[in-house]
Amino acid sequence: MLGNDVVDLRDPESDPESFRPRFDERVFAEEERREIAHDPRPLARRWAHWAAKEAAYKLARRLDPGFVFSPRTLVARFDPLSEAATRGPGVVERRGRLELPRTVGPEISTLELRSTESAACVHVVALPGGFDWGAVDVGVARIDPAREDAGRVARALAITDVARSLGVAAERLAIAKVGRVPVVELDGERTSLVLSLSHHGAWVAFACAPGPARTGRVRGEAAAERTPGVASSGGWRPVRDGPRKDAAGGRRAAPDWRTSTGGTA
Repeated sequence: MLGNDVVDLRDPESDPESFRPRFDERVFAEEERREIAHDPRPLARRWAHWAAKEAAYKLARRLDPGFVFSPRTLVARFDPLSEAATRGPGVVERRGRLELPRTVGPEISTLELRSTESAACVHVVALPGGFDWGAVDVGVARIDPAREDAGRVARALAITDVARSLGVAAERLAIAKVGRVPVVELDGERTSLVLSLSHHGAWVAFACAPGPARTGRVRGEAAAERTPGVASSGGWRPVRDGPRKDAAGGRRAAPDWRTSTGGTA
């Protein structure tokens, strides 16, 4: 299971001056407001906390349809930034954790967070604690919202990147919906890959990882060999033994901040 959320920092909705009175008090816990106020990047920090709440909610709702979005109870705690957190010119990665107010699914209560931030946007991915980040595919793209359909671009981005990771032609993949949840299909058959899509303003994003195995085709031809031990016939199981892959190693797990036409942004 996973969740992701992206925030366009240059969208008018992201400007603190546009917030309704007492917005922060309603959605952020006191400790979050304190950390935001003292952060050297307060705008990115503010929206990293918000995106973490959204990502956590998306994850929890998949496992518990009755899970209620209550922002102040979803408290994101991020580690201090360091030089090691730099992902590229003007891009940093912030890591943290979030404790769900109650256990969901197979005893999941602690989530790990990774927030990748530039001057243009913030993208947060939430995973169950102990999950192998090296098994996660993540992508972020900038679009022209006046000319492009955000949902369509997000799906195309996910299909292209996931196909590359699986080693299959993109034409063999499709994204369908079960209720409101996106699912990945290979040759018309549902896989066990867990997919999360998001968009805001001029940015779209996705995150995808192995999920519980099902009968029939579960991950495509190459995925089962690429992600051993992440999922089994008994359901989701965290990887706890051996060194954990860094987000930059193995399968691409960090946004490359590109436009939807393939250029850099």
